[in-house]
Amino acid sequence: MITKISGAVERVDTTGNSIELAVGPVVHEVLVTDLVRRSLQQKLGQPVTLHTLEYLEGNPTRGNLVPRIVGFLTEVEREFFELICEVDGVGVRTASACGRRCGRSSGPSARSRRRSTSRT
Repeated sequence: MITKISGAVERVDTTGNSIELAVGPVVHEVLVTDLVRRSLQQKLGQPVTLHTLEYLEGNPTRGNLVPRIVGFLTEVEREFFELICEVDGVGVRTASACGRRCGRSSGPSARSRRRSTSRT
C-alpha cells in the first residue's frame, strides 16, 4: 500500500475533488477532500507530500476494479477518514463527500446551544 506520496501539484480539479500529482515523469490522480483541494489550489507547481490511502473501486464480479488513491495533508486526517469508513454503509466516496459538508454548520453553534440550555 502507498502510505505517502510526494510530488509537484500539476493540476487541481475544481469541479471534482481530485488533483494530479507529478512524481518524476509519472502523473498520479489523487482523490482529495474539499478541504485538501482548497489548500492545494494555492500550491500549483509546488512540491507537496500527501498521506495516502489506497482502495479498489468497482465491481469485483465483473472484473472492473480500478485502483484509487486518496490524499490527506496530515496522517491524523487520514486516520480519521479511515475511522469514518469503518461505519456500516459508509464507503470512501461517502466519506469524501462528508468532508465537503462536515465543516459547515446548519444551525446554532455548539457553544450557543450550551449557553441556551444552561439558562433554562
